[in-house]
Amino acid sequence: MNPWRRDLGRLLAIFHSPKRTFAEIGDTPGVAVVVAAMLLLLALPIARNVVTGNPAFGNLDAEQLLIQPVVVIGWPFVVSALYVFVFDLFGAEVRYRVVLSVTLHAMWVISVASVVLVVSLAGATPFEMREYLVSSIGLDERAARDVARMLNPLEIGRLLFIGLGFAIALRIAPWISFAVVFAGWFGFHALPLIQFLLF
Repeated sequence: MNPWRRDLGRLLAIFHSPKRTFAEIGDTPGVAVVVAAMLLLLALPIARNVVTGNPAFGNLDAEQLLIQPVVVIGWPFVVSALYVFVFDLFGAEVRYRVVLSVTLHAMWVISVASVVLVVSLAGATPFEMREYLVSSIGLDERAARDVARMLNPLEIGRLLFIGLGFAIALRIAPWISFAVVFAGWFGFHALPLIQFLLF
C-alpha cells in the first residue's frame, strides 16, 4: 500500500482500532501525514478568529500566529527524545521514529476530542478547576494553573493513550510503558507544586 494512503487511513483507524493501528505503527511508523493533519487542525481556529475579526488576533502578524502551531508540533519531537532516553534507562531498546509516531497519533486523537468538546459545549459554563483551586484551596495563580493542567482529563487521556501505544508498538511490558509516561508527566508538573508547598 502507498505509505501516504496508509498513514491517512491511520488518522481514522486510530479511533476505532487503536490496538491494530499502534501495532502497525510499530512496524511502519509514519510521521509526515499526522503532523500535517495536526497543523491543519491547529490552523482552523486561528484562521476562523482572524476572518471573524477577533480582537485578540487582530494585532498579530503572521510570524506570531505561527508560533503556537510550531510549538505544539515541535514539542512531541523533544518529548519523544526524552522518552527514548528513559526507555534506555529501563533497558528497553526502542526506535525514535516509532516513539514519535505513537506520541503524535495520541496527540491527534486528544486534539480531535478537544475540538469536539469545545463545539459540543459551546455556550455552556465550564467548571474552572484553576478558579476552584485558588478560591477553595488557596493555591496561588501559577500553582493553580499548573495543577489544573496536570489534572486535565484530556491530558490524562493523552498519557493513557501514549502508554497504551508504547506497550503495543514497542512490544514492551505495559508497566514499563506507563511508568515512563507518567514519570515524565509527574516530573514535569510536580516542580511548581513543590515550590509552592516549600516556599
